[in-house]
Amino acid sequence: MKLTPAQRDMAAAVRDELLLMFQDANGLMRRALTLELVCRQYELPAIDGALVPKLGPAVLAAEAAHAAYEEFSAAAGEPLKVAA
Repeated sequence: MKLTPAQRDMAAAVRDELLLMFQDANGLMRRALTLELVCRQYELPAIDGALVPKLGPAVLAAEAAHAAYEEFSAAAGEPLKVAA
């Protein structure tokens, strides 16, 4: 599909927002897992006993954002700048 310059610019803007979403979801997920593991290792009370199961939506959001990022990178005609 051939895009107009305006469409290419918008695809690049959407791609950049998706990358930020991916980075945010991925960072939150990693920090939550780190806290959970620290609490276990030092035998501290769990921050939230259901924290790890609640990370499922964050994992799915990160994967969806990355997949959409790949799609919009292709639409913008630029190579991927991130590997997950």
